[in-house]
Amino acid sequence: MDKDRCFKKRNVLFEGTPAELKAHAERYVWEYRVSPNELDTIMAENEVIQLLEEGDDVNVRVFAKKEEEGAKQVAPRLIDRYLAVVRG
Repeated sequence: MDKDRCFKKRNVLFEGTPAELKAHAERYVWEYRVSPNELDTIMAENEVIQLLEEGDDVNVRVFAKKEEEGAKQVAPRLIDRYLAVVRG
């Protein structure tokens, strides 16, 4: 069975299957849908993972250890999983 490993300064922070890594990250990824006028505030107050323009709005994915008001919890992507280990 394949195992993922995450290291920081030569220390193993995580070792497990891709499914275990995904499960570890699931509670940390949130997404806002905001207007460009709100973007500066969101970016100043959150650890932004990704920005994606959609029409007149911007989808902003953030990494957070607690529920984010006005955001919905979303499924983590590969980079989100890594951040959950390194920063979680």
